Order: sequence, then structure tokens, then C-alpha cells
Amino acid sequence: MSNKGEKAALTVISFTQIASDVRISRHIRYLSDEFDITSIGYGPRPTNVTRHIEIPTSTKYLPLSLVGIVQLLLNLRGSTTLKSQAVEYVSSQLSALKPKIVLINDVQCLPLIDSLDSDSVTVIDMHEYAPLEMEDDWRFRILLQRYYTYLCDKYLRKADAVVTVSGGLAQRYSQDFDIHVEVVRNARDYVDIDSEPSKDDVLRLVHTGLAARGRHLDKMIRAVGNLPGVSLSLYLVEAPRQKRTLKGLRKVCASYDNCVIETPVPSSELPTTISNYDAGFLYIHPSNFSLKHSLPNKLFDCIQARRPVVVGPAPDLSGFVQKFGIGYVADSYDVEDVRALVASLDKKELLKLRENLNRAAETVNAQTECQKLLSVIQDAMRASRHKESLQSKPEQD
Repeated sequence: MSNKGEKAALTVISFTQIASDVRISRHIRYLSDEFDITSIGYGPRPTNVTRHIEIPTSTKYLPLSLVGIVQLLLNLRGSTTLKSQAVEYVSSQLSALKPKIVLINDVQCLPLIDSLDSDSVTVIDMHEYAPLEMEDDWRFRILLQRYYTYLCDKYLRKADAVVTVSGGLAQRYSQDFDIHVEVVRNARDYVDIDSEPSKDDVLRLVHTGLAARGRHLDKMIRAVGNLPGVSLSLYLVEAPRQKRTLKGLRKVCASYDNCVIETPVPSSELPTTISNYDAGFLYIHPSNFSLKHSLPNKLFDCIQARRPVVVGPAPDLSGFVQKFGIGYVADSYDVEDVRALVASLDKKELLKLRENLNRAAETVNAQTECQKLLSVIQDAMRASRHKESLQSKPEQD
């Protein structure tokens, strides 16, 4: 227990480049008001931390050595040797650090729970539904799916609290692993912005994000390709090891007069950039469970830009859009259905959603969502202290 006025120590662990991981960096920034934070992850020290332990770049975060691959193929999930180099390295750091409050990010870090003291408070942030994270990739299904399921089954119930990014993912984790899961959305900082849409008759759509194979963005482009009175601008970032995907999308765009791939802009500039358009186009084919139930960053970018969105019928995304009244939902993922919806949109009708967008921007933003995470951690700390007090009471005769 820290003294009055003294911050408690929190250790944040991720097998990502923490300084450039938008969700984790945002959480660190807000939690640093309440905690002295030690970060453990790849890459340089993020801002707002007291200390950073950098995982060596050569250290692998998946157990994909020759021996590890054989064990994964044979489903030897519980083998003591089936630990990644990153888990071994961070475990040694935790032995010396002995953290009391830990925020662990994603499935690859779960084995680190074995390296924590029994009285540590552990909160886990699952950014995806790990057992089906890349179910559309045969390599994932063969090598990692059963392993990720095993890790979730072994470790999630050991945590003091678990959070994830959407209600659909939370419900699935609860259903499959018998745990309670809180939702902390990927909302960005509130932006005070007041910009008018374009004055001409062209409906300018915009899409931002990763050019990833599983998102099938070519279908989105074809849905509006050469549609009269409509244009589509895409600000795409090349997905890791998927250079050909972005190259292929450029070829698809080149087939149409009204679609173009623009130069990506920094995350901090996205609301201002999006505000130069009339609506966000968030039609993404749900090739895996996490995509089907995602509430993507681009949704909250559009909200803070005060621009309505056009989406497919993904349950969480369409439910959010309808709840706040901030856009339009296609009847299906069929390209022709989406095309018909876009063709029916009236720019004057889009303006009527402005008040709803203002309300959504004020209600769901980084401040409100990070407050949820802080409350989850504080509740876990209180529950841990209560448990300790009960255990320390002498038995009555």
C-alpha cells in the first residue's frame, strides 16, 4: 500500500513496439496520472513511463523454433520447452522487479503470469479474440489456434480482471472461458472540431487503416467504383509482410476514375484529414471473428471528425452506429447491397447527424474509456487487499 500522495507502481507488458502501439500508449498516458509506470516491450521507451525495459529485437515472441513448431504440430501445448524467447527474457526481468500491479497485453504474454508473485494484481487486456484471431489463415489454424486456446484456458481465470475491445469479444470470452470481461473501447482523445462538408454534389467517402489481406478492401473499392457522384479516398498503411496487398489495391483503384489511394497521415492528424470528407466508409468483409466483432480505431476517428459512417452489418459496429444514430448500415456484405446504399445517400441528410456525432464524441472518447480501465484496475486492487485482510485474520476458537 503506497503512502498518501505517493503513486502505486504499475508494470505494463506487451510484446509489441509499445511506443507506437496506439492502444497501449494511450492507456499508459492516462494511467500515468495515477501510477508510476514501468513498461516492458520491444522498441524505444514510450512517453509517460518512469522506467522502460526493452526486449532485445532478436528475441522472438512466438515459440516458432524448429522444436517449437514440431511441438505445436503434435499439440504438445503444455510442454515446458514451449515458451518463447520473449517469455523467458521477461520472466527473468520480473523475478528481479517483483511487480505488485501488472497490466498484461494479449495472448502471447499470458505465460508470464507464472512468473508473478501470488499476491500480484494482474489485469489482462485482450485486443483480439485470440483463439480465432487469424482463423482465415491456414498457418494460424495449424500452428497457433490450439495453442492460443490452451493459453486462454490456462491463464485467463488466474487474472484479477480481463478487458477487451468490444461487447462481442467480451461475450465470447465469457462464454468459452467462464470469466467476466469488461469492455474498454479503442476510442481516441476528444477533439473540438467544427468543419463543414464539401459544398458540391459529390459524396466524398474516406477510409483509413491497414492494407491487410484479410480485410478484402478490394470489395469496398468495387462497391463504389465509377459510381456517379461518389468518390473514395483511401489512406492505407502497409500491413507487416503484406506489401503485395497494397500493391494489388493500387491496381484495383486504377481501374476506376473515382477511387484513389492517398499518402498516409499520422494518427494525430486523422480527425482533421477525415473532416475534409463527407463520410467514413467502414465496409470491411469479416473474414475472421475479431473483424466481425471489432469496433475499429477508424470508427472513433470518424466520430471525433464529426463525420457519419457507412458500415456493413457487423453486429458490434452496426449496433454502435444505430445506438448513437451516426451513420448507415448495409443490409449485407454483398457488394451490390453496399453500392445501393451508397447510391441512396443524400449529403443534406448526412448533416442531420451532426448533433448525434457531437453526443457520441463527448460520450465515447479516450478519457471516458481509460477511466473504465482505471476503475477496473482499482477494483482489482481493492479486491486483492480485501482478500489479504481476510487471510490475515486469526482463526477464532
